[in-house]
Amino acid sequence: MGKYFVSSTTSICTKIALILDSVSTLTMVVFLCFLEPIVSALETTFNKYDGNDFIVNSDYYDLIQVFLIVVTTLSVVFLIFNIYFFMKLINKKVSVETAKKISVYQVVFGAISLGANTISAILYLISGMNSHTNLSKQAVKPRIGEY
Repeated sequence: MGKYFVSSTTSICTKIALILDSVSTLTMVVFLCFLEPIVSALETTFNKYDGNDFIVNSDYYDLIQVFLIVVTTLSVVFLIFNIYFFMKLINKKVSVETAKKISVYQVVFGAISLGANTISAILYLISGMNSHTNLSKQAVKPRIGEY
């Protein structure tokens, strides 16, 4: 569908960033699933040493748990969204205009996610900027005799 050029730098950076985001999101999901046993183990360990109550007895535990659920849910949603659109961009399944919009989103997403996952955010920034500046119709090779 799309007649545009996707450089190997753009493709590689995007794929590595998607893999890193997938690993970090999967880690968040696993951590959230095992939050209670992890906190219980930490509480038992820390109570042996200083006798103070750990975070489970804190007023902030429920707030932290809700925050982790919200952040993990948003990460999963954005990961699915990114995989869908970035792979369409790389595989040239969208028009040039849509590819430009996706590359702008990629730059914006990379800038916003700098605090969360710095390495993948930088890769998104590099590939998005590279993609947006280099998105153009593929040059048609001139036939011999056409000068």
